[in-house]
Amino acid sequence: MKTAYFTDKISMRMSGSTFQNKHEITMYSDSSYTKKLGSTITIIENISAGPKSVIIEEEM
Repeated sequence: MKTAYFTDKISMRMSGSTFQNKHEITMYSDSSYTKKLGSTITIIENISAGPKSVIIEEEM
């Protein structure tokens, strides 16, 4: 098994009464973060008073 390195850029905001976290995850094959693996994955997490909902989008 090979080692994979990743970065996770997190953005936060309030949208009405819902708190949103946006994660932009990029995978790399080397520890110097220069050889990108695939495309960046975006995950948006909506946190409200009710049950948690998660939206996963892949950027092409």
